[in-house]
Amino acid sequence: MILHEKYMNYIRNQARMGDDAEDDQFQCAKYWKALEMLVDAWRMAWPDCRLKVSGFKKEGDAYEAEVFVELPPYSYPGGKLDRFRETFRFTDSDDLVIDFCRVARTVTDRFYDWQQDTLRRSLQRS
Repeated sequence: MILHEKYMNYIRNQARMGDDAEDDQFQCAKYWKALEMLVDAWRMAWPDCRLKVSGFKKEGDAYEAEVFVELPPYSYPGGKLDRFRETFRFTDSDDLVIDFCRVARTVTDRFYDWQQDTLRRSLQRS
């Protein structure tokens, strides 16, 4: 998977503005915007994996967010939805970018593994 280098640098710069903020509201807004942009970059690289982020909040000195794959309504995995969601915490822009990519890769890999297994089982039945 290749994420667009210039766009990733732009995202890092946006997130770093949050590091320098003295106002908590501005810091929160910059980190949220960076998260939205990271999701967009991820979805450009993996368009069939409908990655999303939610649950963004500040918990003490760190921020927390949940990354998940939104599954199409026709493909319910039978009670295994937790495999496609992961929560991560970060304290600054570097942690935000690194931890987001780590978690996004984990849930994306799980999604593609599930998709391949489903397809393989379907083909074996026919």
